[in-house]
Amino acid sequence: MPEALLDRRAFKEAVFARDGHACIICGEPGDAAHHVL
Repeated sequence: MPEALLDRRAFKEAVFARDGHACIICGEPGDAAHHVL
């Protein structure tokens, strides 16, 4: 069975937890889960 999609809040929390609240490209602290340079 496929995994359920996360809502926006759960997605943001999961991304921040995974990446230590920092952008994986530039290393700066992130405030959005979709930070783009």
